[in-house]
Amino acid sequence: MFLLKDDPATKLDQIRAASAQVGIVFHGDLREGWFSGGIPGTGLDTRGIYRIVGNRITIIIDQKPYLYTWEQIEAMLSGFIEG
Repeated sequence: MFLLKDDPATKLDQIRAASAQVGIVFHGDLREGWFSGGIPGTGLDTRGIYRIVGNRITIIIDQKPYLYTWEQIEAMLSGFIEG
């Protein structure tokens, strides 16, 4: 779970824009949704769900790039989301 310092709508838009640059597409709204994508054939595919309640976002990753550990993924998410 991550604390959103910015307005949730603004932060979700930022997450969507940054994710689109690496081929990950978000589907959903300000409450919940899912995301998937990556660079086909590279093993960098990512898939998961998200939920937003108030100013907190929970992200559950079902599939991660094999090149990264879970700790690296969590650190990347934390740095981006919490700023």
